Amino acid sequence: MATTFLDYPIISQIILPFILVFAVLFAALQKSKILGDDRKNIDIIVSLVLTLITISFAYSSDIISQVIPVFSIGMIVVLVVLVIMAFSDGSPNYKLPNAVKWGIGIIFGISMIAVLVLTTGLWDYLKGDAFSNGTSSILSNVIFAIIIAGVIAVAAAAGGKSGGDKKK
Repeated sequence: MATTFLDYPIISQIILPFILVFAVLFAALQKSKILGDDRKNIDIIVSLVLTLITISFAYSSDIISQVIPVFSIGMIVVLVVLVIMAFSDGSPNYKLPNAVKWGIGIIFGISMIAVLVLTTGLWDYLKGDAFSNGTSSILSNVIFAIIIAGVIAVAAAAGGKSGGDKKK
């Protein structure tokens, strides 16, 4: 079997993840304008530093190398579905309904969370520690935190509807 330059570990584990992380971070900074409008040079520096920090740790680089193929396949599937939907509509200016956008986003988000949980080994940790002895301290703490967050959300929603202090 012939080897290509993509088979070398420096390409697949360092250069390609570097380019991907840098591009995503730079695009996110440009789109969100967190560091200000027309601050391209600062966005480049921050993206470069964060990318170098990310790639310098072998654990994060390994996770990125394992997630990239799954992410790519997911993007190809979404692209094919969108192309089929656009062709079936027949309109040159096809726009997705908001429900479809939300549905794709939710499915994609849940899928990526599942891939990250499985890739990082978090699932094995949770399965072994949280679910082995009935209820463990980790599971009970998570459930307790969810209950507290729910109570706070209900209290905040109820407080906003009651009107609070009315100034006369």
